[in-house]
Amino acid sequence: DFGTAIETLVTAVSLIKQSKIAHDDRCKILISSLQDTLKGIEDKSYGQRARHRSRSGSPRESRKKHRHRTRSPRDRNEYRRSSEDYDGKYSRDHRRR
Repeated sequence: DFGTAIETLVTAVSLIKQSKIAHDDRCKILISSLQDTLKGIEDKSYGQRARHRSRSGSPRESRKKHRHRTRSPRDRNEYRRSSEDYDGKYSRDHRRR
């Protein structure tokens, strides 16, 4: 499931960026690798949806069969920011316990 993979990678990147060792070179490399993986999955996910629509006939038929909403790049960035905000709050709350 692409959505779950994207969410997991966004969360992982966010948590690593918030860690005490985030500025370590190895962490920077790991973050970069995770972000590259995330971009590849996003591209594959959105490309797959576009190919499916092009094979299914009219756009109206495709909408009837599939009710999912595709995200624009702007929506993805907003999702990442909101996820980072949530993850930051979760991490702070978790550390207090």
